Amino acid sequence: MTWPAGFRTVLGHKSSIDANQKTVDFLDITMDLRTGEHKPYMKPNNTPLYVHRHSNHPPSIIKNIPENINKRLSAISSNKAIFNKAAQPYQEALKKSGHNHKLEFSAPHESTNTHNANKKHNRKR
Repeated sequence: MTWPAGFRTVLGHKSSIDANQKTVDFLDITMDLRTGEHKPYMKPNNTPLYVHRHSNHPPSIIKNIPENINKRLSAISSNKAIFNKAAQPYQEALKKSGHNHKLEFSAPHESTNTHNANKKHNRKR
């Protein structure tokens, strides 16, 4: 399917949608529709780049960079093997930015939104 002419004009290029695909790359994730697995996706020749540990950013930002990268890679990796296969460029980028954090797979936890649940019960009336 091809986008209507108005979209091509607005977007400035020809876009298309492919049907019956077995794998789909969307933003930073590849989804395998046959197996249900998902893994990190990076465009060819892309190199991750992170804020250096000694930059003039607030310490809380610097501290959270490696932790958030680890959390995101774990979330978009179906399992530890997929995580380990994809982690190398991210680990190298962290090292070049002065971060000593070792990326390790951590299974995503069920989200329990107890804060909002408790907030409702603790409200003054």
